[in-house]
Amino acid sequence: MNYTDKDRETVMKATQSAHFLHQDLQNLVSADHPLLGDYALDLLDALVVIEKKLLRLQGVMDVLQENVHE
Repeated sequence: MNYTDKDRETVMKATQSAHFLHQDLQNLVSADHPLLGDYALDLLDALVVIEKKLLRLQGVMDVLQENVHE
């Protein structure tokens, strides 16, 4: 199965966006209002799973792309 350059670019952008959101949520964990920190922790837990899946998908796409060029 081949992925298009558009597909790869979309996955890369999603991975980068997840990384930026991860950083923002980490900053929000130390918010002055404790409720915001609690919500940020919950969201961060969910985001870590998504971020790992995106990274894994990006890795699989990279390997498949390398195999196509061989």
